[in-house]
Amino acid sequence: MQSLRFKELRITAQGLITIYCLFFSSVVFSQQLTATLVLRIGPSVGFPYSIELPSGSEITIAQRRDNWLMVKDARGETGWALMSDIDAAGGLPERQAWRLTELKEPSNSLLSAQWFANESGQGWGGGWIYPWRDYRLSAEYEQSKSYAAQWQSLSAWLTAGKQLSSKTFFRYGLGVGYGQENEESFVLSEEGEARSAGYWGSEISVGIMPNQEFETGIRFRYLLADLQATDSSYHLSWYWSLGI
Repeated sequence: MQSLRFKELRITAQGLITIYCLFFSSVVFSQQLTATLVLRIGPSVGFPYSIELPSGSEITIAQRRDNWLMVKDARGETGWALMSDIDAAGGLPERQAWRLTELKEPSNSLLSAQWFANESGQGWGGGWIYPWRDYRLSAEYEQSKSYAAQWQSLSAWLTAGKQLSSKTFFRYGLGVGYGQENEESFVLSEEGEARSAGYWGSEISVGIMPNQEFETGIRFRYLLADLQATDSSYHLSWYWSLGI
């Protein structure tokens, strides 16, 4: 009788431990792959591939972010893969993977980068984007790649958008900034004149967004330092952003 009760208590305890592990803890799941699995460096299709694990590899899974899982192999290499890809490779079944507690909430902000062209040539830029209600707030820095015609700028933008389809969008907005240029540059000044000036601008862009963690597109901006047309600039850029 006591043996039966002990068995029932043991089964109950095991069940409670299993439920706790699935729903409330970051317990590590171990499997052996039956097919090749390719990992990315981050939980999004916007991140590049990092490593390919062959069939027979021993892997462990401890973290989930939306429908992505962090995978670690026996050598200590880590990366991210979709639940469906892990399931297809013989790892943790997708229906069980969804029960893992997320260790990080979906990203609320994005890091952005751009390659632009203006009157001084071409350049690069980087920034941070934060969704706010139905808008986006962003802060950006950009700099020309030319050593002769130097242009650099720090700006802030407020944009709104409209979905054209499930994966394409159109955005528009306004911004303010401060730029500096030398005598060889003529973004907001005449050629041969160095200048530092504040400006305001407007922008329109179109792009694609495969998921909430990645987007890329083409953007056009018009910058104006004052009411004179000679103190204006046109920016065309290709940009992309990743969730953080």
